[in-house]
Amino acid sequence: MLLLVVSVNQNNTKMKRIRFAAAALIALAALATSCDPDKKTDQKPGPDPLNPDEVALTEATSVAYFGETEGVYNYYVCLSSTPIESDEEGYPIPSDGGIMVLLDMYSSEDVADWDNATLPEGVYELQSADEGIDDGKLSLDYTLFSRNTDGEVSLLGLEYCEITVSNKGGKYTISGALLTDEEEEVEFRYVGELEIEDASNSGNDAIPSIDEPVNTVMTEAEGLYYGDLYETGTDNYEMHFLNAEVDEEGYVIGEGYEANISFFTEISGEIALAAGTYTIDYSYEAGTLEPGELVWDIFPVGTYVIKYCADGSVQYAFVSEGTVKVENSGSTYTVTADLVADNGVSLKYSYTGEVTFEDLTLEDGDGDYDDYSLSAVRKAAQAHKVSAKKLHEKKAAFAHRTTRRNSSIVSKAHISVI
Repeated sequence: MLLLVVSVNQNNTKMKRIRFAAAALIALAALATSCDPDKKTDQKPGPDPLNPDEVALTEATSVAYFGETEGVYNYYVCLSSTPIESDEEGYPIPSDGGIMVLLDMYSSEDVADWDNATLPEGVYELQSADEGIDDGKLSLDYTLFSRNTDGEVSLLGLEYCEITVSNKGGKYTISGALLTDEEEEVEFRYVGELEIEDASNSGNDAIPSIDEPVNTVMTEAEGLYYGDLYETGTDNYEMHFLNAEVDEEGYVIGEGYEANISFFTEISGEIALAAGTYTIDYSYEAGTLEPGELVWDIFPVGTYVIKYCADGSVQYAFVSEGTVKVENSGSTYTVTADLVADNGVSLKYSYTGEVTFEDLTLEDGDGDYDDYSLSAVRKAAQAHKVSAKKLHEKKAAFAHRTTRRNSSIVSKAHISVI
């Protein structure tokens, strides 16, 4: 049986960090006696009793192992106080009345033997906003708290979290405390088995690849302007191309190609992509293109090509080399791409026509997006793009659903449930 204990208190004071009273360690010893008062039988101590302030989490997803990131190894698990359900998009959520702690852990310890894979023991604490991922850290972006109240599920970020993981013969104890960004304090403990699943074979190798050279002409294009998205002193533009048939709602229904190019330019004060030749480079400097990659095992970002096949299947190519030449006269652009995918396949295409760039910059730098009458799909795509690019993390999916709409891909990763 999996056991996770959590206590919840409301704290209305504004505080950056919290102190939780340490759980009292109670040692219970029992002496078995016989008629001989001097005869004693040794008895092994049982598990530590629960702190009465803790709340028990009794369910867990499998632990997803995402492999190496910045020299450490990534493990991810969701623990819940009630049975784990899936929302309409497939994400794990606690059932009604429950809470869930989502832990994104990093350790210097890799999985040495998959036949006996374990979650590394030790203390993990939430990274601060000004530090990177390191051994014994919980990522600030993916360590979260969820609550289901009468069917309404909330997902909150954290200001503080510290956990301790121990493993005795395959039975884990995960205990800890957290503070949500709404000043809610939670102490918790989980006791039980955990299954470790390998999600490290994710990213660009996890989906079907384009394996034949591409040489085509695009018939439609749209432009997106993100401003200085990464605060690197350069502006980020994207051009999105299509030459496949779509229905009246924007879904791709025919054969053809879709492509995306992510440009970085000097900041000019006006929204217009500068002419010139751009080269693939991960520096974000002016005159470069962002390489393509698959984030969360399903969401493509950067520079990539998608092929829609006659049988309804979809193939991807993520660009790792090459150049794109841009010429323009006013809002009329000629774009010539001579690129190479990460599997070595040649990707050549061109487009000539009008391109208007939609302004998708952040409003006042506070993380809220300007409302330029964007569709819900476009807003979702932008939110995914920002988070994914800032982190460069590939969150793998054991199951997924992809929606193709408005000539763009919006998709979400799922975590499997034990």
